[in-house]
Amino acid sequence: MTKRVAVVTGSTQGWGRAVAESLAQSGIAVIVNGRNRDVDEVVRSIRARGGEARGVQLASDTAEGVEALMAAALDAFGHVDIWVNSLGVQRPEPLLTLSLDAWDEVLRIQLTAVFLGTQCAARQMIKQGNGGRIINVVGGGAYGLGGASAHSASKGGALSATYSWADELRPYGITVNAIRGAVQSPNMRKIMLAVGFLDAKTDAESNDPLRGLGFHDRDVVAALPAWLASEEAGDVTGFHIGIDGRRITVYDRVKVALEMYEDEVWTVGNLAERLHGALRELPQSADGWAQRDQAGAAEF
Repeated sequence: MTKRVAVVTGSTQGWGRAVAESLAQSGIAVIVNGRNRDVDEVVRSIRARGGEARGVQLASDTAEGVEALMAAALDAFGHVDIWVNSLGVQRPEPLLTLSLDAWDEVLRIQLTAVFLGTQCAARQMIKQGNGGRIINVVGGGAYGLGGASAHSASKGGALSATYSWADELRPYGITVNAIRGAVQSPNMRKIMLAVGFLDAKTDAESNDPLRGLGFHDRDVVAALPAWLASEEAGDVTGFHIGIDGRRITVYDRVKVALEMYEDEVWTVGNLAERLHGALRELPQSADGWAQRDQAGAAEF
């Protein structure tokens, strides 16, 4: 049987590296991708553990970059069965000081690149005629995080698009899923500092503070992407699934928090009388700190 092949964008650290390593350990040949020579270190690590990997050093946040990455994968292995969009950049910035350039950069890398990768992969998989797996790393930031609105907007957009693409690609046997996990990485430290979950005096060389917030080593979360990429998960598509240590979380697309009816029509007066009070009784789900209290800091 021909070995299955996976392309993992942004796979030199954090979630991306966790995915690349887990797929390789599952017997899948992996294309490791990144902008710098760190790809070589990841390839060496995978090979040292008995896996098969090739490194492709290029930026995969443009149409040209994605096409070049696909071409490199096809040149190396002849086909692509799994595509993982895990490219990311951490530029947490409050709304009042966020520049347009920074906003555009985050959305290009964490949203537009997901579209480009998914489209390129889907076209190749349809051409091959054997179905495929597409996995998008969206994180918990998809539900909003104060102090990191560009990050949240890009992740939320990628999550919504994942649902759409899952419906579109289902007839071709291509699954599309989104994953969220709490993985220790220097970039995650930046976000936790920016939104106040870590103190600026925190030891930058220790993972203990991140571990205390529920962030885990790569190996702890590796099983989820490996399973979603497997043949056994061929009927699993259109889901957002999170893994935090021993806990797996599957998220609803939309959860209705409150539903009310009025006999006649809604007016400013009866909204003030009925809706205002009802909203005050609800958990503050729109508040990022309340979300953290309900589901743990790893949600972000």
